[in-house]
Amino acid sequence: MTINGFSTALSGTRQPCVPPPTRSVGSINTRYPSVDAHAASQAALLLCLDPANSAPASQLRLENRSIQHLSPEPTANALSKEERDQIWVMEPTITYDEIRKVNRVVVRKNEKVWAEGHHIDDTIVKNTPKAFIADGTDTEFYDEEGNFICGIIYNIDVKEGAIGELGSLAQATTKRGAGGGLLPDIDKIKQNLESDGATNISISGGWAISYIASGKKRKTTKANSHHSTVYGVSGRRGDGDIAPSKRAGLTVVKPYLELLTDCFKKSFPAQYLDHDKKMRKCQGHVYYQENSVFSTMAVNRHEIDKEGAVKKQSRAALHTDKGHHKDGFEVMLTLKKNIEGGDEFLPEYGILLKLQDRSVTCFKGTAIQHDVTAIGRKDLSKQANRVTALGFMLKLSDAMLTSAKERATSAEAALPPTETNVMPQIGMATHAHSIQGHETPLPAATVLPEPMDPYAFSQEMANLRQALTESQHALQILSLQKELLESRLQNEQLINAELRRQLSLSSQGASPAVGGAFLSMMSPGANTTTTTTSLSDQESRRLKHSRSDCEDADVVVLQSPAKRLRTEKF
Repeated sequence: MTINGFSTALSGTRQPCVPPPTRSVGSINTRYPSVDAHAASQAALLLCLDPANSAPASQLRLENRSIQHLSPEPTANALSKEERDQIWVMEPTITYDEIRKVNRVVVRKNEKVWAEGHHIDDTIVKNTPKAFIADGTDTEFYDEEGNFICGIIYNIDVKEGAIGELGSLAQATTKRGAGGGLLPDIDKIKQNLESDGATNISISGGWAISYIASGKKRKTTKANSHHSTVYGVSGRRGDGDIAPSKRAGLTVVKPYLELLTDCFKKSFPAQYLDHDKKMRKCQGHVYYQENSVFSTMAVNRHEIDKEGAVKKQSRAALHTDKGHHKDGFEVMLTLKKNIEGGDEFLPEYGILLKLQDRSVTCFKGTAIQHDVTAIGRKDLSKQANRVTALGFMLKLSDAMLTSAKERATSAEAALPPTETNVMPQIGMATHAHSIQGHETPLPAATVLPEPMDPYAFSQEMANLRQALTESQHALQILSLQKELLESRLQNEQLINAELRRQLSLSSQGASPAVGGAFLSMMSPGANTTTTTTSLSDQESRRLKHSRSDCEDADVVVLQSPAKRLRTEKF
């Protein structure tokens, strides 16, 4: 008998014949995988395989068998404790901000060296501890000194069809630097260029090779192609003007720049103020796009067709952003359709940001290494798309800084000369012009206030929250005092009604003793020792209840505002 070409004949002993291993080091033979001889014999024993006799093994044989040698080996996707400790060096501290509705996570930077141009091993991503993952809950990460690392918010309101509108703007480019990933066989590419007569060959980190081809004057760069296009101020023009070919695309992305600015201002206010303050200090705000605090937007697209082929590539390898302003923050909108993965991983801190559809992230890409995780499809029968729109401030060249100062000076000179009268009593300024001897105030030009320091802003917000709490408490006290006065008024009305009733009875000759008692209390010089008869039990209880309410109300209003106010007596 033969199985897969191997004989099952026995030679003297009744042990099953095991096929020899056929896997060599460094390769895998999928038809005949490597089999450990001892493990195979134990498996045959457990399964009662006997080529010469198909009868089941005896009960004693089944009871005495051992499976200790068949325990599974550790999975290849697990990290050792040492490897985990090198990446996630501390247990994070997690708090929840009730006011802003966001998780605040404090982590520590590891000392591991991460090579740019590579993709982070998927095993590391899959073993990220839950505390280091932002997935569906608005989250911000800080280091132990309180410095902001990154943040993410979810479920942003984006118009229908945004993924197609933005995705159509992404064109192929080879100018992504380390983010484009390593060039395969770059040494072989260099040899081929040399043999073709190319000169001035230089390799940039393994992800790009530049050269001047034979017979050419300009340098050419060869790198992996990505679908990524920049709109707005590109920096390739010395004066910072926008290339005519990009103006149409800029019109499309402007609403998204406004959207990102709005998210930036509302969800990351301290970072927004810090960004704007530093841009204004270096005159970079001259290059802001309209209603935005960004000069530029980069649109990236990754597309997988129904057959699983990558039609448009934009998965960025590990990198930092070299062409962005070092003091500016980057805010990115992510749109996904049938995408599995494609998240943001920050290996220096071990942070994994799950980029869900319509999520927005904020971080400094110039200071923090970041990588995009593997991108796949959820439904393998459909195509998939992933589009990101990144708003950022371009790195300003010397020529752009000079141009910015000139533009700022020209803008100030273009303003009409006015005399400003400050009105401190109401905190306003008016421009006065003399018209027939009268001063007519004209609307003042809008002047943006000087941005506050992030720490001062946080303190101001805390003071405002405290003032709001105290105001709410004072309002509660006033409300209770109002109820107290209304209760007193009701009590007075009851007492007056009772007095009128007693007076009416006295005038009619009924209950003369009672009426006499009230008249004697109200008449001046009357004998207060006049013998009186007690009120009826019902009337006594009513007056006693009214008096008790007044006394209880007095107790409530005298309580300290810091104590809990009890309103059930009302």
